[in-house]
Amino acid sequence: MPRWGGGLRRRLSLASRRRIGAALAQPLFAIGFGGATLGARGNAPPTGVPVEPWPGDSGNGATVAAGRFTMQGQTVPAYAEGGAAPWDGNGATEAWRAALHGFEFLRDLRALGGEAARITARRLVDDWIAHETRIRSIAWRPDVLAQRLMQWLMQADFVCAGADDGFRARFHAALARQANYLARAAALAPEGSAQIAVHKALIYACLTLPGARRRIGRWTEALEHDIAEQVLVDGAINRLGSASPRVSDGLVMATGGLVADSLDDVVESTAATLEMLTVPEAPREVRDLVAPQTLNTVRALSVDEEGHQSTLELDTVVGEGVKVAREVTRLGSTTLFIGGALTEEFVDDFTRVLAPRRTLRVVVRDATVLILPPMTVARLRRRGVDLRVLTALRVLAVTTNPFRLPKPYDPRLFFDVVNGLARVPHEVADQLRATRKV
Repeated sequence: MPRWGGGLRRRLSLASRRRIGAALAQPLFAIGFGGATLGARGNAPPTGVPVEPWPGDSGNGATVAAGRFTMQGQTVPAYAEGGAAPWDGNGATEAWRAALHGFEFLRDLRALGGEAARITARRLVDDWIAHETRIRSIAWRPDVLAQRLMQWLMQADFVCAGADDGFRARFHAALARQANYLARAAALAPEGSAQIAVHKALIYACLTLPGARRRIGRWTEALEHDIAEQVLVDGAINRLGSASPRVSDGLVMATGGLVADSLDDVVESTAATLEMLTVPEAPREVRDLVAPQTLNTVRALSVDEEGHQSTLELDTVVGEGVKVAREVTRLGSTTLFIGGALTEEFVDDFTRVLAPRRTLRVVVRDATVLILPPMTVARLRRRGVDLRVLTALRVLAVTTNPFRLPKPYDPRLFFDVVNGLARVPHEVADQLRATRKV
């Protein structure tokens, strides 16, 4: 009798085997078989609330409160019956549905503030609990579930304030059910950012849900392994242009006396680097013109002042700055989306040919694709080019090291100078002098 197992295994990639395993295992996980549960109990509220480190978008919160869900470059209205969210997708893309079930809009509703926003958040959570009982839907995909679990835990105080006992009981039971299921299904998450998000969510759950703390060692070890095996020294998962910075919650920038020959040059270089890392997001109406994943397949996309879009036919934008500049002039572009990396070579050719006294907005995915000297951002600005990103990086801190040869800078002077230009919106601490500034 022929043996099929070994040959089939060789023919299937690891990703394929994971997908097949996930499809076969989900029904078992749904009824409690599979991996070990987290042990979370749903009969009591969380013992704490993780801090939400990032501000929400009150404008998007108002949009959600008005019954429209804008994400991943697509807007889908709520169902007419009672303003329920379109959990089934209503013709939306898979990426949009995953974002909806991830509940990041709770952060935006919190930023909007007010009782009406709180009631909207509570209604959407309650509606999801009643609707999403099918474990096999996209809502229960490990990475989507992880995002939702973290958002529910971080926004629990906002959602539950003023709620009746019935809602609180449903909410706490739903948190425990999702956390326990995620613990069983964690092994099915694909390697990379999804796996890291799953382990991070389980750590949140262990720290806050009654009965789950005893499992925290397993998931902290798993996260440490993820970081050691997958994350490169600069925080990237890989070097592909499609790699996302969202695997991490923020970025720490380091500067020091060895960056340049003089203190003035160090300050200038540090300020320019910080400006490049914190390139602001394009306005929402511009971001909504293109889905983030589109820039993984389109090299250059032109938009004129009337909103007409034109895909520029390029094999690559590397070395094609002259051609792109001429097309921008011919098409009357007001916004230019660049897919992939924006390089120094491209910028040199582009600005050399671009018509003078022209105002143009150039949008890239995020600052990780800016492969150019930091001073280039200011240079583009002088040429009338407004550089923006679809997703802004989050700079948590700037660290300073006054060491240089032959003589270090005075630590107090060096810290104060860098602190004066950094403009990082967090508390600044001088550990050497044990003082803090806000």
